[in-house]
Amino acid sequence: MAFSNQLFFLFLLLLSVASNTHGADLISKKCGSTPAANNSALQANINSIILDLVTKTTANGFANSTYGYKNDAVYGTAECRGDVNGQVCSACIVAAGQEIQTSCANTTESRIWYHQCSLRYSTTNFMGQPDTALLSMLRSTSAPKDPQAFNKTLKEMFSVLTVAAASSGERRKFAWGKIERHGKVTNEGAIITVYGMAHCTWDLEESPCSACLGAALSNVNEEWDGYYIMLKSCAVRYEVYPFLFLNAAPNPAIDTGNVTFSNI
Repeated sequence: MAFSNQLFFLFLLLLSVASNTHGADLISKKCGSTPAANNSALQANINSIILDLVTKTTANGFANSTYGYKNDAVYGTAECRGDVNGQVCSACIVAAGQEIQTSCANTTESRIWYHQCSLRYSTTNFMGQPDTALLSMLRSTSAPKDPQAFNKTLKEMFSVLTVAAASSGERRKFAWGKIERHGKVTNEGAIITVYGMAHCTWDLEESPCSACLGAALSNVNEEWDGYYIMLKSCAVRYEVYPFLFLNAAPNPAIDTGNVTFSNI
């Protein structure tokens, strides 16, 4: 009962922000089929881990948690995308916790994705294990004017962003960047500007994160000047216009020629 009162208070505190800001940003959710309602200890651990993840992520931007022992153990992770500010992160993760409680009640595994955050718990320890299943794929409706130069620019940018995201250590594995190059085919001297991001769930080590990002990039079709590929454990996106909340991210940490990028 104590958990219910605490969670209810937390939801009331931020529910108006969450519902107004993130109702349209839900990408997907997956509820396990195994009921946990007949195991009171397990259900109590699930309730506790949701509250713990919501509270810690609201404060820190990412969190992991474990409750229980042996058959009653529950594992969980949650995080916000690296460029969102604290208010947006809080609203999103509270909405995720509420939606999990409402839609996936009494299940031993649940997972939810928004554009700005994600939350997952399971009775199986999944931490550090990449999942490269395709979650969602969005693309622009316009094509680059100089496909050859555009493709080369993309490859150069993501070769940097992939390394930057995967090698982030204990920090969130999120890197963003901007690259400018001169086109040579359709308009001599024209400048190609592309913005991009690469993001893995922060529990992944460098090698599985790199592999996941590679799998995401393999879905990209360079015939379009914007793509957003979301796998269950990572995501990549590029556009010809700024799309991130860069005012919430730190100033670029590294500048290599015309490639400016940073990671968090």
